[in-house]
Amino acid sequence: MSMSNVSEEEMESARSPGVIEVLKEGASIATNVPILFGLYVIAAIATVFSSSLSGFVSIIVTAIGTLVAYKGMGKNIDTEGSRVILIVYTFLASLVAGIIGGFATLLLVIPGIYVTLRFQFTTAAVMLDERGPSSGLQQSWAISSGNVWTIFGIAAVFFGISLVFSGGSILATGGIPMGTTTEVVESLSNQIVYGSAVQSVLLGPVQLCCTVYMYEAFRAK
Repeated sequence: MSMSNVSEEEMESARSPGVIEVLKEGASIATNVPILFGLYVIAAIATVFSSSLSGFVSIIVTAIGTLVAYKGMGKNIDTEGSRVILIVYTFLASLVAGIIGGFATLLLVIPGIYVTLRFQFTTAAVMLDERGPSSGLQQSWAISSGNVWTIFGIAAVFFGISLVFSGGSILATGGIPMGTTTEVVESLSNQIVYGSAVQSVLLGPVQLCCTVYMYEAFRAK
């Protein structure tokens, strides 16, 4: 292999993917593993029937989906520990990340968003690298360093799409309801829940694959 070829490969491996590349790769991976959409149907059903249950189910779906997405990238998973234990670690790490992110949001909204973005790879770190809750959080924080704008760009795209789904769900279920303030708020909440369920099935797998793709790309640097 020539020095020029080695140089090109090294330059390619040192390059971090941009927002457009991540979105394309995430969509491509998701379409290659349709079972992911089946997993998110489960999460959507939980969202509709129980808001308290949905968070727990979402964590499990994300943990299992991370492994599925990684295999969809053509990667081998060499985990030796119990997958159940790893899911428990993921739950604990997500709980800690949520508490820290919520506390940061109470101080100011922007710090809360920043902390949430930095902890985005926690599930991937736990499930793919067999890390404990604390180590998974630390790994996510380290890997996201220097890549926050890319992570933010991806999050912004999916947030914008989620707003469209929310608006569409309101229109599709009869538009803005009438009545007392309490009745309007309750009706809007129910309408948005259905939109969130549809969004979860259609976009959840793609967003998860984007996260797994970024994790693999960023940790290779």
